[in-house]
Amino acid sequence: MLARRLFSMISLAGALAMCTTNAWSHAKTDVITVANGDQITGAVNEIAAGKLSLGTSYAGTVKIKWREVRQIDSRYVYEVRLDDGERIYGRFAVNDIVNQLSFRSGGKDRQLEIDDIVEVRSIEEELADSSAIVISLAAGTDSTWAS
Repeated sequence: MLARRLFSMISLAGALAMCTTNAWSHAKTDVITVANGDQITGAVNEIAAGKLSLGTSYAGTVKIKWREVRQIDSRYVYEVRLDDGERIYGRFAVNDIVNQLSFRSGGKDRQLEIDDIVEVRSIEEELADSSAIVISLAAGTDSTWAS
């Protein structure tokens, strides 16, 4: 009886985790402008190891060298970590200033130097990760994680 209940809880947790992840992944409507003027449409996943990861419906995941990015136009919310450790939350916006990205945070526009940005993460992705941890804990499984 206990095994059956545990199996049911784990199955439910797995199903909820899958639904949660799909519900929070955003549409592929972000527009990235690169140094040569080309524009690529997709969903910004993250910026790590000097590359922007962009999910597209036509070419899968595309990795773009961070130094080649000139502009990000997105309606979604991101967490940005700067090289001094500061974390800010907001949206990228259209900008014509070379080597800077426009970021709207707390109702104010802020110009960020591209070289100062060391990490970008979609807030939707972060919420999905947190939900998976909560579901795992609710199912009674051991989880160790650090923020």
